[in-house]
Amino acid sequence: MIEVEYKYAVESVDSLQTMLEQLNAQFVETVRQEDIYFNHRHDNFKQKDIAFRVRQSSRSSGSITWLTYKGPNQDDVGKIREEHEVRLSENETAETLQKILAGVGFQAVSPVRKTRDRYRLTVEGTVVEFCLDQVEGLGAFAEIEVVVEQQVQVASAKKVIQLLANQFGLTQAIRTSYLDLLLDEE
Repeated sequence: MIEVEYKYAVESVDSLQTMLEQLNAQFVETVRQEDIYFNHRHDNFKQKDIAFRVRQSSRSSGSITWLTYKGPNQDDVGKIREEHEVRLSENETAETLQKILAGVGFQAVSPVRKTRDRYRLTVEGTVVEFCLDQVEGLGAFAEIEVVVEQQVQVASAKKVIQLLANQFGLTQAIRTSYLDLLLDEE
């Protein structure tokens, strides 16, 4: 699967929520996420431009843990990367997975904590996930994402994202990850 994602810093999410409602976007859920990114003692994932993380996603119905790998970015403006995710069973925890990873040589980097409001809408026949994030230590952001199966679908996904971003007045995409933005703040 290929993730096509553009991220934008915003002053406030309130006006964007109103615009999403006017477009009849489906509110999916509000989740509290904690992402722990990892490096390996024999490798530098930042230099390779890859991401390897454990995400604890808490919602009203319970908590879900995900293990995610994201390949190198293939875009100069947004993020286009190969992505593979595994959802762990309900009785496995992020803490246990982190201990396993540490045991085989992975080292945790700084955590990223955010509250995310997830919306879903269809634009020109394409399913789009529109997220409004409040990131601890950074502020408010909007992320627009389309997931495609093949490289030939990337151009049309980018077109849909740009169309939606323009409609919302989002003009300055941020290529930098939340993790790197937080590390730059330190």
